[in-house]
Amino acid sequence: MSEAEKKNGEQVRAGVTARREGLLPPPVGTSDWERFSRTSYCVDKTLILKDLIDSESTVVLFTRPRRFGKTTMLEMIRAFYESEASLFHDKKIWAAGEEYRKEQGTHPVIFLSFKDIKQTTVEEAFTRLAAVIGGEVGKFADCVKNGWGDEAKKRSLLKVMNREGTKDELSESLGLLSEAVHACTKRLPVILIDEYDQPITTASTNGYYDEMCNFMRIFLSGALKDNKHCHIGIMTGVLRVAKEGILSGLNNPAVWTVFEPEYSQYFGFTEDEVAEMARYYGAEDKLPEIMRI
Repeated sequence: MSEAEKKNGEQVRAGVTARREGLLPPPVGTSDWERFSRTSYCVDKTLILKDLIDSESTVVLFTRPRRFGKTTMLEMIRAFYESEASLFHDKKIWAAGEEYRKEQGTHPVIFLSFKDIKQTTVEEAFTRLAAVIGGEVGKFADCVKNGWGDEAKKRSLLKVMNREGTKDELSESLGLLSEAVHACTKRLPVILIDEYDQPITTASTNGYYDEMCNFMRIFLSGALKDNKHCHIGIMTGVLRVAKEGILSGLNNPAVWTVFEPEYSQYFGFTEDEVAEMARYYGAEDKLPEIMRI
């Protein structure tokens, strides 16, 4: 049994024990914030929404190592804008004031995750990209088909939705999708991109780096550079890809790495949060051991 399997087994057993004792179980194996916030012990990181709203940044990139909660953070932001307000009534963002509560549910969300772009050939990578992007276009199929008057752009997006788009059409699709959603809903969409650097990292080790960089530069700049159809764009990744101007074309996005104190409390757990979890589960005596893990 691998170390990861042992840890997962321990988490599952901890969840069973917690339920027996009438406690909320820890979330195991999921980054679905909306789901586990209803049923599991949830560390409240919602004040990141307040900081993002106050910052008025139009493009933000958070870089953190893997397993630091980047995907969960994006899922929470998606839930804030897309899901019912009751999810947040007991959260810190709700207590932050009316100016933040009134933001809840106000923007449609375009969410893309590139975490599975790990193919060894450029053809396979673009096939997977087409599936990911086409699936998100399909989420807004009604907007694309019925709420938009530009026939040429509509045809292009429908081809992407049906996995028939060319690479050029694929590279322009995110910008066009934001335009279609804005036109249809009369609301500016929030664009969330998880693991934006995964396609580039994979390409660099499999011999198609230049082609992927060219694609990502056009794809990201079309959606996030001076895009009047986007409320805010938030990206996560492990690395800041500085080469080839991929990010420099985005009008100097706000980049927050692990070395900056801003936003650091929203990724991973602080000492106080770990101590509070230990108290909740009656494991204060194990706190020194927990802190060493």
